[in-house]
Amino acid sequence: MSFFDDPVPPAPPPDDEHPEFAPPPWWGAPSNVIPGVAPVEVLLARSDKAAVALGGMWAFPTGLKFTLYVRTRDLDRAEERLMHRTLMGRHELDDELRPDPDGLRFGVLFADGAKVTTLDDQPFGLDSEPERPVLHQGGGGGGSGAFEWDFWLWPLPPPGPLVFVCAWPALAVPETGVELDAAPLREAAGRAVTLWPDNRRG
Repeated sequence: MSFFDDPVPPAPPPDDEHPEFAPPPWWGAPSNVIPGVAPVEVLLARSDKAAVALGGMWAFPTGLKFTLYVRTRDLDRAEERLMHRTLMGRHELDDELRPDPDGLRFGVLFADGAKVTTLDDQPFGLDSEPERPVLHQGGGGGGSGAFEWDFWLWPLPPPGPLVFVCAWPALAVPETGVELDAAPLREAAGRAVTLWPDNRRG
């Protein structure tokens, strides 16, 4: 006979305590798909103080995930402060994030004329599909002159030219566009492997 009484096992949680959730495709890259990879490394723009590049293109049937690279150098103290204030393209004003006129700007133009930029308000509703493309900034960060962020672009671009555009007035990076052919990206999306028939996350 033990000195200790056996503990009473906890009651099992209700079946619906952690319901599975299937986010819509414009929210981000689907977790049930292994993407195809397209070899894309593009220097978008540069100045004497900064450079912006694009790379790491993962293609899904529903969109593209990629990394935006930002590099800076030889900044004096005032430029360093200005860089950190404008790096994200927005600043807080009246308890809201507003586009910064000197901030880093990034956007994409589809072959059908649709476009989306980091300065746009992002429509992240669950029930209704957005009427325009979505460019969602994900995780990232950095320091000491090297910064990187992941982005999700929805939907998969249509055939034809795909233009990536950036500018950064604060560090004299001019507005520059680089045109890519969407065909290799769409081909990579065709190589993506769907593991399960839905994108439920529990």
